[in-house]
Amino acid sequence: MTSLSNQKVYLQLNLNNMKRTKFTKTALVCLFLGMLVTAGVLILSRFVAISDPLRGFLTGIGLALEIIGIIKIDRGRMDRTCKV
Repeated sequence: MTSLSNQKVYLQLNLNNMKRTKFTKTALVCLFLGMLVTAGVLILSRFVAISDPLRGFLTGIGLALEIIGIIKIDRGRMDRTCKV
């Protein structure tokens, strides 16, 4: 029993020491839209017949938006840490 309570205390202390990072609005919008498009295509293709080229194009757009969002988050983090 004591080891379990020690683990809980360690997890609480670890969560309290985590840094809060701020992301730019454009990065979050790109990430959100990418996930929405990718998930929307999968859900829509389940109920409506979508041709393979269109499905691949829309999935590619969604993945591209997600990658752009991740790149913007990484660049924003680098800009905040590398300022002199």
